[in-house]
Amino acid sequence: MRKNLLSTLVAASLAIAGGAQAALVFDYDGTGGQAAVNLSGGGLDWSGSSFLALGGNQAIASWLNDYLADFDIDTPHEFVGLTHAKLASNPTAGEITMVARFTEVITEVTVSTLGTSTYAQFATTGVGWLEMYYDSTPDSDVLSGSGFDNGILILRASGVAQPGGGASTGTFTLTNASPGNLDTTNNGNDYPGQLSISGYSAQSSMQIGTTGMAFDQNFFHAGQTGFSITYSNTGMIIPFATNDPSDCYTPNPGTAAIGGANSAPQCATGHINGPFSAQPVPGLGQGLLPVTGEVNGGLNKIVTIVTVPGFGTFPVTTYATSCPVPLPANTTCTPGFNGGPDIVGQVDFNSSVSSQYQAPLPDVIPEPATLALLGVGLLGLGFSFTRRRT
Repeated sequence: MRKNLLSTLVAASLAIAGGAQAALVFDYDGTGGQAAVNLSGGGLDWSGSSFLALGGNQAIASWLNDYLADFDIDTPHEFVGLTHAKLASNPTAGEITMVARFTEVITEVTVSTLGTSTYAQFATTGVGWLEMYYDSTPDSDVLSGSGFDNGILILRASGVAQPGGGASTGTFTLTNASPGNLDTTNNGNDYPGQLSISGYSAQSSMQIGTTGMAFDQNFFHAGQTGFSITYSNTGMIIPFATNDPSDCYTPNPGTAAIGGANSAPQCATGHINGPFSAQPVPGLGQGLLPVTGEVNGGLNKIVTIVTVPGFGTFPVTTYATSCPVPLPANTTCTPGFNGGPDIVGQVDFNSSVSSQYQAPLPDVIPEPATLALLGVGLLGLGFSFTRRRT
């Protein structure tokens, strides 16, 4: 299955230890009437959605200021990644969705002569989680960010690392510092007044579930044990071109136990045409609205000329998401547009899946061969399973 060529090809990673290899057997509606499906080397195809780098822009600015102070990094400069998505190959009745969160730390930044971040490196810290839900009544909405964490909790995983151990690393590259519309999708601009720089990010594979994994065996059949979830070539692009930006993101795990219904979804429905600053505070209380300022990803270089008696004048450089108002004397701020602490971007999920079993494969219906094709997107979600020989 191919998607819009807006990013690098995504291939899901797979780690198998011992036992006979077999395809993932997944039941889209659990105990419902739909038969379990043998994905047979194919994958779970997720619809395009949004990614929020919570504090990502501020982390870049603070890293630069820390380095410029003494050419050394004295404290970690972290941000949190939040995302959600709906499974494109959904049940005949209902839908399957996911929400995820993981923490990263900035490890390196370079800047252009205009003072805009052009290249940043980051790495996972080991902290993160992912949840999947089955909802018999489809209600997920990319625009509002609501409906991704309600229904029955069918999987919960915690802990993040690169497959095989260690941190997963990534980069962000600026391609155009001149602001344009954040929402450039062909269904119209739902965020008039909200601007964005242009850029993309990519990240090495991330396994989620390194410290904990629980799942509903009505959906992930009982013969499957010890599996983890792997994001492959994680990344995002801005501005949005194929799907709408989301107003709200889920920052906390749900309250339900595996197999139980989450009674406290964190993002409310509704959207106001306008920038993020015009959106209402989530009515359910816990969801997070992006704080991007006028220009999503906007970062400014501030240079102040300081006079030291007996030594002359010297430029002192700092970076900020907005220009000081009023601008102090002997100070310049370039490019001169205001951003915010957060960055939002477009993501797309695809996966290649496989598994192993303690017993013969259950009777399943094979998926179409098209599911075996690699998707094109910015974010891959792969499943890998391990078991012991009996």
